[in-house]
Amino acid sequence: MRKFTIHPLVFISTIIVSLGGGLYLGDNLSGQLSLPGLKRTSQLDFSSLNDVYGLLQRNFDGSTDDTKALEGAKAGLVASVGDPYTTYLTATEADKITNDLAGKLSGIGAEIGLKNNTITVIAPIADAPAEKAGLKAGDYILKVNDEDTTGMTVDSAVSKIRGAKGTTVKLNLARSGTDTFDVTITRDDITVPSVKSELKNGNVAYIRLTQFGPDSATQVRTAATNLKSQGATKIILDLRNNPEVI
Repeated sequence: MRKFTIHPLVFISTIIVSLGGGLYLGDNLSGQLSLPGLKRTSQLDFSSLNDVYGLLQRNFDGSTDDTKALEGAKAGLVASVGDPYTTYLTATEADKITNDLAGKLSGIGAEIGLKNNTITVIAPIADAPAEKAGLKAGDYILKVNDEDTTGMTVDSAVSKIRGAKGTTVKLNLARSGTDTFDVTITRDDITVPSVKSELKNGNVAYIRLTQFGPDSATQVRTAATNLKSQGATKIILDLRNNPEVI
């Protein structure tokens, strides 16, 4: 199964939030990285990072923001492993993930993932704004509100494409056989079921798990029980493609 919605660092973000401050960088960080309870094979000396932040504060022609600097440093630390599927989530982003897992969001209604290192539409959701606007599976999303998506993570793209109901987002798309084009979509509330099921050929229970949520296991059991009562003697559990929904 493709890795799209598994966020290995959600639990780390939760730990950071619970600590009430996380990793102290800039003027507050003069020692080493230490997360209580986590076994580590090495420690990092952040003194040089502290020096850089000090230089930035003294020489930058403008104001600095300690909170943004801290979040940027933590995001950079996680990004240093070079895995596009391992990302740091802020408290706000973690809350969004929680809502995602519950199948509740406000956006355009399309599943997206990475294909050829490019943000790609996996499939528009039926009757959602994306489908009504003409988005198709395989469309490459090159820009979001004129911002280039080159090198952008799926999580970052999701945060930029989603938004409050009634607001709009402009996407620049590339589609096979056509020139690039822009489409402006009005966001709406989207409900995404994590489990879809149907009875095929009279006795085959087909159950598709579209995303992993807190009640997904219960939904799968319920679907299997219902289909068995309808005469299912065989089951296909479809775990293919587990993309982000925007």
